[in-house]
Amino acid sequence: MSKKLINCDLGECLTPNPDAGAMLLIDMANIACGGHAGDDESMVKTIKLAKQNNVKIGVHPSYEDQANFGRVSYQLNDDELYDLVYQQVSHFQKLCHNNSVSLEYVKPHGALYHDMMEKPLVLDVICRVIKAVDENLKLVVQAGVKNFG
Repeated sequence: MSKKLINCDLGECLTPNPDAGAMLLIDMANIACGGHAGDDESMVKTIKLAKQNNVKIGVHPSYEDQANFGRVSYQLNDDELYDLVYQQVSHFQKLCHNNSVSLEYVKPHGALYHDMMEKPLVLDVICRVIKAVDENLKLVVQAGVKNFG
C-alpha cells in the first residue's frame, strides 16, 4: 500500500503566521500564488515555513479572481489561460529558486481545478505550462479518478 500524503492550501490569509500550525501536520503545501490570494511576501514567507518543516512545496495557481477567492470559472481562450497559469507558476518557481528550495508539483485552485478535472482543453493547457516550466513537476488531481488525462 502506498503512503497517503496530506496536502493543505496555504498562503491564503492576511493574518500573521496562520500557516505555522498546519505545517506540523502536513506533507505538502499548496501555496497561493497571486490569482485568488497571495502576493510575493506571503509566497516567500510560506515557502520558507515549508522549507523549515520539510514540507513539499506546490504552486496553487488560479483564475485572477480575488473578489470571489478563485471560485468563479472564466471563459478564456487557450492563449489567455496559458499566459495566466504560466505567469503564476513560473514566477513562483523563481521565488522557490531564490530561496533554495524545489518546487515539486502544481495543484490548481478552486474553479481552475474543477475546470481542469472536467474540461480536457484546460487540462491540456496546464500540462503544457508544466512542461514549459519544468517537465519534472507533478500535477495533483482528485484521488480515485479513473482514466484521467
